Amino acid sequence: MKKEIRQREEKVVDGLLLGAQVILCTNVGAASTVLDKSEKSPLFKPFDLVVIDEAAQALEASCWIPILRGKRLVLAGDHHQFPPTIKSRNLEVTRELGKTLFQKIMKRDDNGKSRKAGMTNNETERNHGLSIMLKL
Repeated sequence: MKKEIRQREEKVVDGLLLGAQVILCTNVGAASTVLDKSEKSPLFKPFDLVVIDEAAQALEASCWIPILRGKRLVLAGDHHQFPPTIKSRNLEVTRELGKTLFQKIMKRDDNGKSRKAGMTNNETERNHGLSIMLKL
């Protein structure tokens, strides 16, 4: 009985995911086995766009989870606000994990120059947040 209920639930969830135009989750939630299973369906289409909000506070490792599921990426955030929270007393760990993907992209392009192309500065936002748009 439990097995049948679980199978029915999985079928309903798969149907919802395959028919959804928008799926919201955390960065780590994008590693869900539910999403893994739906990707194996012949009806599955890769995500056209992945948006990571508060990307300036997200650890780089956590950002790669949803990035690998999409074709295009928008990193939205404000690199002048709080950095990621790192709970470690090891200064090297804190320093390395404290560098976000957002900051790395903002800092340099392939030629070592400050990156400007592909960024939008939304002046209407109170915090003047930046979005970085990339085609993967």
